[in-house]
Amino acid sequence: MLWLGLAGLTGLIVVNSLGYLTDPAKMFFLLEKSEAARHVVWRYALTMHVTGGLLCLASALLQFSRGMLRRWPAAHRWLGRIYAAATLCVLCPSGFVLAIFAKGGWAGVTGFLVLGVLTFWTTLQGVRTILRRNMRAHAIWMIRSFAMTTSAITFRIWHAGTQMTNWDYEAGYLAALWLSIAGNALVAELVIQRKFSNKPHRSYEIHRHRAHQHLRGHVDFPVH
Repeated sequence: MLWLGLAGLTGLIVVNSLGYLTDPAKMFFLLEKSEAARHVVWRYALTMHVTGGLLCLASALLQFSRGMLRRWPAAHRWLGRIYAAATLCVLCPSGFVLAIFAKGGWAGVTGFLVLGVLTFWTTLQGVRTILRRNMRAHAIWMIRSFAMTTSAITFRIWHAGTQMTNWDYEAGYLAALWLSIAGNALVAELVIQRKFSNKPHRSYEIHRHRAHQHLRGHVDFPVH
């Protein structure tokens, strides 16, 4: 049920965001940011950010399926490469540019910069750990990375909630931003605690062994 809800919300964001690529003149956000939209760099960064975000969300949906990892490890690896490349090379760099023009003054700018740094760092750690064949650490870091990328979803939920309770718009916007970052980070750590803290590494050793059968080198590294 949780996965279906996430897939549905991801689909809504994808549909709502396609307008930035197909008919940006009609998008309310561009009208609201008319001053920033005068800058070519900002417009280019927005296009890149939307494209990177759509690739991240779409490629991540099936990545936490153990069934997929067992049956189609090659698909898991290719989707992971798409996710990592889109996050590190497109989503985060463009997000840093957009953050400079964010609403809410320094609180808004700082919030989006913090989100960008956390997203970049957790994804980079996920890439580094899988290159070392440390499957358990890779899974942990990618849970954290996914929590940061899905802040795009939870931010909209928090923001809608603040508007329904008649918050001041800017105060609600900032609250939604920081709640989505902190809330997603907390949920990620709770998931990690539940799935990994009191369980042996055996299941991840099995997944590692199977994954190694599809990787070159077959070099074993200790799992920490």
